[in-house]
Amino acid sequence: MAGVSDAERANRDRGGRRVTRGRIRLSQVVRAPVDDVFRFLTDLERVPQWDPRVVKVTQMTRGVLRPGVILRSTLVVGGERVHLDDEVTDFDPPNRFGLRSVLGTTNAVTYTMSEGDVGDTRIDVTLTYDLPEPPPETSLDDVGLRQAILNALGHSLSLLRDLIERETNDPFLRLS
Repeated sequence: MAGVSDAERANRDRGGRRVTRGRIRLSQVVRAPVDDVFRFLTDLERVPQWDPRVVKVTQMTRGVLRPGVILRSTLVVGGERVHLDDEVTDFDPPNRFGLRSVLGTTNAVTYTMSEGDVGDTRIDVTLTYDLPEPPPETSLDDVGLRQAILNALGHSLSLLRDLIERETNDPFLRLS
């Protein structure tokens, strides 16, 4: 692409279209042991309870959850069902769970858990993305897009925290 700087070339996809690239890091402290946090995070049937974008997650590969397994998330976007496929890249109970996009919009997301001194768990999330430039009729620029992703991820983490704390602190709802 003549007349395009290296920096700008790095912000284009293979078809030459402009993309927005970014990395987001967030942390959340959950008042629950690390084993419980990891169990909730990797319970695929429960993902829709803490990620409002997701309708269902299906494991496409047979066997136990492990690196190499493909997960299909079903979302409803604009009234239409959309499937995103991710490969489990990191599975180290109870400390790390990572996914890489096979078919979708997020390059990778990694959850790292560490237990604190008082039985709480810190979740550190790193999400990287390459997204096509929004259509010209939208008012979302790179900064707005990043903020929207940050808000959605923060909301999901808060819902996950609330779900875990509610169920691990209630002896009648405690996981078996």
